Amino acid sequence: MRNLVCHKVSEGLAGGLEAAAGRLGLRWLPVDGVDEAVSQAASPDTALVAFGTPADQSGLKELTTAFDLRYVASVMIAADGRWETAAYQAGIGEYIVMPMDQQLLDARLGSIIATRDTLRQARDQMWMAFAYRNAALAESLYVYEIDPVTSKATVLRMSDQAANEYFPLDCYCSGAGSQGYYHPDDWPLIVSTFAPDSLAKEMASGRDDITLSYRIRSRAGRFDWVETKLHFVKDAYGRPSAFSYVKLVDEQRRQQAVLERILHEEIEEIISIDVDDDVFHCIYEAEGAKPGPGCYSLLYADNLKKYATGADVAALVDQLSLAGLQEALVRRPDVSFSYWMQQYDGQRHNNKLTAFYADERHKQIILVTRDVTDLAMEAQKRQQQLEIALTAAQQASAAKTNFLSRMSHEIRTPMNAIIGMNTLAVQALGNDEKVAECLSKIGISAHYLLSLINDILDMSRIESGKMLLRNEQFDFSEFIAGINTMIYNQARIKGLEYECHIAANVAESYIGDAIKLQQTLINVLGNAVKFTAHGCVTMSVEQVSRVGNQDKVRFRVNDTGIGISEADLDKIFEPFEQGDNTTTAVFGGTGLGLAITKSLVDIMGGTIHVRSIVGVGSEFDIELPLTVDEMVVSHAPLAYHFESLHTLIVDDDVITCEQTTEILREIGMQGEWVSSGAEAVERVRKDLEKSRYFDFVLID
Repeated sequence: MRNLVCHKVSEGLAGGLEAAAGRLGLRWLPVDGVDEAVSQAASPDTALVAFGTPADQSGLKELTTAFDLRYVASVMIAADGRWETAAYQAGIGEYIVMPMDQQLLDARLGSIIATRDTLRQARDQMWMAFAYRNAALAESLYVYEIDPVTSKATVLRMSDQAANEYFPLDCYCSGAGSQGYYHPDDWPLIVSTFAPDSLAKEMASGRDDITLSYRIRSRAGRFDWVETKLHFVKDAYGRPSAFSYVKLVDEQRRQQAVLERILHEEIEEIISIDVDDDVFHCIYEAEGAKPGPGCYSLLYADNLKKYATGADVAALVDQLSLAGLQEALVRRPDVSFSYWMQQYDGQRHNNKLTAFYADERHKQIILVTRDVTDLAMEAQKRQQQLEIALTAAQQASAAKTNFLSRMSHEIRTPMNAIIGMNTLAVQALGNDEKVAECLSKIGISAHYLLSLINDILDMSRIESGKMLLRNEQFDFSEFIAGINTMIYNQARIKGLEYECHIAANVAESYIGDAIKLQQTLINVLGNAVKFTAHGCVTMSVEQVSRVGNQDKVRFRVNDTGIGISEADLDKIFEPFEQGDNTTTAVFGGTGLGLAITKSLVDIMGGTIHVRSIVGVGSEFDIELPLTVDEMVVSHAPLAYHFESLHTLIVDDDVITCEQTTEILREIGMQGEWVSSGAEAVERVRKDLEKSRYFDFVLID
C-alpha cells in the first residue's frame, strides 16, 4: 500500500483527506516535522504529500521547495476552511488555485498520483538508458542525479568503497562548504562546472555529456584522482535533469592529467625523477633527442655547474638537488626557479624550472623547464626603465628641495631689504635725500622679488599645461628695438658692450606670440649679461629658411662670460637647476630661467642649443618658425616725433606708473599717472574743461 503523507493540516480538514485516502486505497500517514516530511516525500512508497498553508499562500513555493517535490505536479492546500488545489508548473514556479468539493477532491488526488507515477516511470526509463550506456557505473564510487537548476544532488547508488574510504556525497555537493573536500588546485574547476548557470548554459548549448577529472579528499587525508561524467536529459514534461557517476582513475591516468596540465605551454624539457632510486627519465625534449635515464643527483648537478651562469650557481645546485626539491615541496604543491644557462649555441638563455609531485605518495617528481629568455629580457628592460625613472624622480625631488632652500634665501633677501629700507625711510622723514635713497633701494628689491615670483608662476603654468600661444601680427623691427632698449640699459649699468645685428632677409612683420618670444630672448640675453663680468654681449638675427609663408628665424646670443662646463650643459634646461649651484650665491636667481626658456621654445615649435667654454663664454642658438605677415607692404622707415604727445597712465601699482612714465619720457613723450579709474575720469574731465586732452590713456 502506498502512502498519502500529510503535514500541518488542521484536524477538521485532515479527516476529509484521511477518508479520501481510504477510498483511493492509500495509507494515511500524518507526520510531524519538516525532516520527516522530506524523508517520506523522497520515498518511492509515497504517492502524494499534502500540507496546509496560510490563506495568503505566501509560503507555498518555499514549502514545495523544502519538500523537493520535483515529481509532484500538484499539491493540496487548505485555505479559509475550503479544499483547494494548487497546480505547480515545474520550472516556472506559478500556481493556479481552484476551489474543490469532495467529489473533485478524489478525482484530483487520483490525477496527482497518476501524474507522479508517470513522471517517476519516465525518470526510471531515463535512468535505465543512462545505466545501459555507461558500463562504468558498476565501478563507480557514487551514482547520483543532479538538478541543473539548483545544482542539488540526490544519491542513487554509493559503493562500499565510497562508504568506507570517502565521505558522504553531501560533503562533496554542499556549495562553498565543500571546498575542503577537493584539492585546492581543482576547486576553481568544480565551482565553474557545477554552478547552476554553468550547467544551464551547457544544456542550452546542446551538449549531452560533460566529462572532467579532479581530486577528492579521502578519509585518510590523501587526494585521489576521480573522473565524473554528467549526462543531461529532459523528462516528458521538458524538465531538465542530469545523471552522473564518480569513479576512481588509476596512476597512469593521474600522470596523464599532470602532463595535460603543462603541455599546453611552450616547454623545453620535461623529466620525471624516481625519488627512491634517484633516477631521472626524460619524458619530453624540445630538440627531439631525449637523454637516456641516469642518476639525477650526479648528471643534473653536473650540468648546472657547467652551464649555469651567475653568482648564485652554488645555491641553485643545492635548491635543485633531490633533497632540496623534497624540502621545498613539503611547504608548497609546486616550486619554481629561474636561472641563466649557457646553451650549446653559445647564447645565454633564461630558464624557468617548475617542480611538483606527480603522485600523492610523493614517489615521483616532475621537472618542467621553459625558455623564458624573452620574458626575462623584457623584465630586465622594464626594471632598467623603472630605475631610470626612479633616479630621475629622485633627482627632480632633490632639485626641488634645493630650489626651495635657495628660494627661501632668495625671497627673504629682497623682502628684508624692502622692510629695512621702509623702516629707515620712515625714520628719515624730512631728509629727502635719505628717503630717496631708501626708496630707490626698495624699488630695486621689489623688482628683483617680482622677477622671482614671475619665474615661479611661469614654470607652474607651463607644468600644468595652462600656457597658451597667441597668434597675433607684430612689427619685427619694433619688437627687436624694444628688446634692445631693455638689454642695452642692463649692459650699460655693468659696463658691457651690447650689439644687435639683423640680417636683411628677415620679414618686416610676422604673426606669432610676440610676448612669449620676447620673454624667451630676454631670459637668454639677461643671463648673458648677468654672467658676463667684462667684454660684450651680442645678438644676431637671420632667416635660415623659408617654406611657403613660414620662416625659420635663428636668434644667436653670444657672450664673453664665465661659460658652462661640459658636464653641466645637459642639466641647465632642467627646472630648479643651474650649471653650478655656487653661482646662486654669487649671481642669485631661481634656476628656472632657462627651463622656462626651453619650455617656451618647445611650445612655439622651435629648438634651442648651447655651446660653451668655461672662462671663454657661451653661444645660444634659438630657431623658431614664424609666419610671415604677407598683408604688410614694405615701406621705407619713417622718422617718428613724439614730443607733442600727451599720455595718461592708470595703474594701482605706483612703481609701474613711475617706470612707465620714465620710459615714455626717454622716447620724448609726456606722461602723467593716476592710481585709479575714478581719478583718471576726473583728470580727463578737468583737462577737457581747460580745452586740453590726452593723446593716449594706458590702463592696466
